Amino acid sequence: MAGRKKANEAINEPILPAWEQYQAPKPQAHTEKNWEQMTNAEREESGRQSDRNLVGKHAKAMKERGETPFYAKDLSAEEIAKTTPHNALTGEAYGGMLETKMRLHQEMNGFKEAKYVTLNQAHYAGMKLDPLTNDDGSVKTTDKGSTMYPIGVKFQYLKEFEMVPKRDSNGDIIPKLNKDGQPITYVDNKGNTQVQAQMEKVKLEKPKIETTTLYNVEQLNRSNQKYAFKDLDLSAKQQYAKNLEAQNLTIQTDLSQFKLLPNTKRQLEAFMDASAMGRDYKVPELERTNLNNTQSVVQNKQQERGGLSF
Repeated sequence: MAGRKKANEAINEPILPAWEQYQAPKPQAHTEKNWEQMTNAEREESGRQSDRNLVGKHAKAMKERGETPFYAKDLSAEEIAKTTPHNALTGEAYGGMLETKMRLHQEMNGFKEAKYVTLNQAHYAGMKLDPLTNDDGSVKTTDKGSTMYPIGVKFQYLKEFEMVPKRDSNGDIIPKLNKDGQPITYVDNKGNTQVQAQMEKVKLEKPKIETTTLYNVEQLNRSNQKYAFKDLDLSAKQQYAKNLEAQNLTIQTDLSQFKLLPNTKRQLEAFMDASAMGRDYKVPELERTNLNNTQSVVQNKQQERGGLSF
């Protein structure tokens, strides 16, 4: 690649481990738009910014603890497989970018468990997400007074349908009935009695990007947990890898749109490829970087190679 110095060249520039190259992204211009006002493109960029922040926070945490990130260590296919993040209630293994974000999140926080659930799944299983607390036991709040909760892993998906209340010909909501034919009611969070509506699945005129959050089970209050966690189930992920191999196909992950520094990008891409294919992971050779380079110089070099990298 033009401009890239090979790792075995006799030069005086030191090699920086990828996690030591991290420089926090510059604050983004404040926008008055809320989530509902954002276009799909803006929502996608918001998600990428969140992912960049996760990579940066992980890099900082690992550097402060003097530990080596998972993507900077050679790992066997077996080691990768047995540490795969998975759904705590179904056992299903996660893959792709979501798997990688969960690995970053788990390692950054020092969690032993690689089990994750959505908040709805947590509530279903009798678990809940408690607010963060200070040393004196008081609830942590933001500068604006909002209650602070543990930070999970955000996942974006394309929503094509949504559930809406059924309505009759007059536009009135059709209530859901119990076995006696009476409307089912519930009390809302303001103490008011509401009638539960029948719901129907409606196709959206224009699909939209939505976000859900998954939490590590170690972030949850499990004192009233109703269901046991399932063991890791790799069957679907392994079958995917077998199908690729049978068709003589390979995975080539491209994280360019995330604008990471070169070594971090190359290592995460290679790790994701190895995980998806069920193969051993060998850390790619690091690019040589001058310790005195500023962020702008690094970015200029990246642009000379064909654009910014995640």
